[in-house]
Amino acid sequence: MSAACTLRRPRVNPGWFGFRPKTQKASFRCESPPKQGRPSSDHENLMQFGLIGTEWFPILGALRKPRNHTIRETTMSMRFITKDIHAYLDYPVAAGLFAMPFLLGLGQSAPLAFWLSVVTGVAALVLTLLTDHHLGVVRVLPYKLHLTVDGAVGVVFVIAPFVLGFSGLDALYYWVIGATVLIVVGLHKEETKA
Repeated sequence: MSAACTLRRPRVNPGWFGFRPKTQKASFRCESPPKQGRPSSDHENLMQFGLIGTEWFPILGALRKPRNHTIRETTMSMRFITKDIHAYLDYPVAAGLFAMPFLLGLGQSAPLAFWLSVVTGVAALVLTLLTDHHLGVVRVLPYKLHLTVDGAVGVVFVIAPFVLGFSGLDALYYWVIGATVLIVVGLHKEETKA
């Protein structure tokens, strides 16, 4: 099929959003018909009827089809806790796990509710010192192992009140800390390889 040629008559742009009106020159344009077996897109149809074009509506003519974001891409964009941010959180968290049982008077429902957090705080400090990140002192443990241990601690803290019979403030403390640790681990952002 041969190309269809059309003559565009001069039109006056009314001047949107405070811009001065602009008279368009007459133009002669030939467009090739769409290939057989392939339906024309909405964009092409609008171009045929003169509803979209860089001559009349430069902004609309420059539009492109929006990118289809997948669920994985959306989830990845929500993860913002990098390795460096996590490293800065490790030391205060370790100190808090050690000190909070003393400050809150944990252990009212069971003595283990007091010591579980204290021992975990000491272990968290040792783990942080040995982790391979910029705040580690002896960087012998891979960061992924560190994340795995953090996730395991979060799970243990969430289920500990049920298994060990904690109640009241003891149970609330472990549920809140465990859920917070799991959220932080879940929001970890993977490192981009250079």
